[in-house]
Amino acid sequence: MSDRIKVVVRVKKPQGNLPIVCKVHGDTISLINDDKKAFRLSSPQKNAAKEFRYDHCFGSTDSVDRDQSIIYESLVRGYVLHTLEGYNSCILAYGQTGSGKTFTMMGEKGNEGIVPRFCRELFEVFHMCHQDDQESDIITDFQVKCSFFEIYNEQVIDLLSSLSQRKCKIRERHDHSTFVEGLEEIAVHNVEELISCIHKGNENRTVRSTNMNQESSRSHAIFHISVNQKETHKKTGTVVECHSTCKLVDLAGSERLGSAAADGKIRQEGTSINKSLSILGRVISLLAEGDRQRSQMIPYRESALTWIPVSYTHLTLPTTERV
Repeated sequence: MSDRIKVVVRVKKPQGNLPIVCKVHGDTISLINDDKKAFRLSSPQKNAAKEFRYDHCFGSTDSVDRDQSIIYESLVRGYVLHTLEGYNSCILAYGQTGSGKTFTMMGEKGNEGIVPRFCRELFEVFHMCHQDDQESDIITDFQVKCSFFEIYNEQVIDLLSSLSQRKCKIRERHDHSTFVEGLEEIAVHNVEELISCIHKGNENRTVRSTNMNQESSRSHAIFHISVNQKETHKKTGTVVECHSTCKLVDLAGSERLGSAAADGKIRQEGTSINKSLSILGRVISLLAEGDRQRSQMIPYRESALTWIPVSYTHLTLPTTERV
C-alpha cells in the first residue's frame, strides 16, 4: 500500500442529450468542448487538449454495477487488508453537487457502493485469514465498532443516536487530540449489523432539494469503522493487540450559490459547505507539502470537518484516497 495521498477521478455519464465534455484515457482525463475541440486553458498549443493525470481515472459504461465493481476492486479492496494489518486510512468522496458522490460511496439497492462493499469484505477477509485458528496455537479476538455522524452547518449530529437530542460537541484532550463528546459507538458482530447501521444513518442524514440536485446532501457524512484485534498465544500467554480505523467520508457537494440556492436556508448551507471544503483543501495541501511547509500552521481548527480528525490526521492522510 502506497504511503502517499492518492487522487482518483470518476467521470459521470452525461444525462439526456447533454454533451460529453471530457474523455478518459487510462489515468488521464482530457477536456473537450461542444465542438470536440480542446479547451486551451493556457495551453501554448491552440488545438491541444488540456490533460490532467491522476492515480486512477474511471469512466462510465452501460453497466452501472460493473462500474461500481471496477472502482471498488481497483481503488478500495486493498484497504481492507490495510485496515486488518493495523493501519489507519480514510477515503473521501469530493465533487460538485449532483456529481454522484453519494452513489459512489453508498450506492443503491442492487448496486452497492464503496461503504457497504468494504464492510462485507472486512468480515469475509478476516474469517478467511483466520479459518485455521482452531488448529493453531493462537486465539484471535476480533471486535468491530462503528459510528456515523454528519457535520451540518458546522454542527456535529449523531446519525445513529436513539435520543431526541442528537447534537454533539467537539472536545480536546490534554495532548491536543480531539473527540466527539456524546457520539454513540456501536459494537457489531457481523456484516448484517454493520450494514444496518449504514442504512439507519443514511435515513437520518440531512437532504434537501436544490435547483441543481433533487436530493442534495446538505452535510458531510463520516462513517467510522474501528477494528480491534487481540491475539493470545495458548502456550506462552503472550498477547498482541492491534487497533486500526477507517473513515469513509461522503462530503457535501461544492456548489455555485447563484445556481443552487432557492432560499436563504439553502444559501446558508451552501456557504458553510463551500467554506469547510476550502479549508479541507488547504489542510490536505499543507500536509502533502510535508517538510517544505513545516513552519506554516495547518488550519485544523477553522472547520469542524478538519478539527474532528486532528487526532488521526497525521496517521491517515499519507494513506488517503479521494474519489
